[in-house]
Amino acid sequence: LDLMENCMFGNIFFSVLYPGTEIEEHCGPTNVRHRLHFPLYVPTRSEDGLGPTLKVCGRTLRWCEGEAFVFDDSLAHAARYPNNDGSEVRVVLV
Repeated sequence: LDLMENCMFGNIFFSVLYPGTEIEEHCGPTNVRHRLHFPLYVPTRSEDGLGPTLKVCGRTLRWCEGEAFVFDDSLAHAARYPNNDGSEVRVVLV
């Protein structure tokens, strides 16, 4: 559809986060967009309790499979997934 071509406000994608990934804190371009995260696959946390996290305005969130959440994309946010032996990818529909 030409209607959605190059549209930065109406897109959907799979976000795949690999162990050892850190996405630096950043903000979206405008406060008229909200992001919905629908976790499809989230590895269980390791024995040390480390797993993939999303920090929004200083608040740390953890993805839980099948539990969606929404946040304002214009707020400062960052993702972190420590590199643990045997860890798997985290997949979220955004």
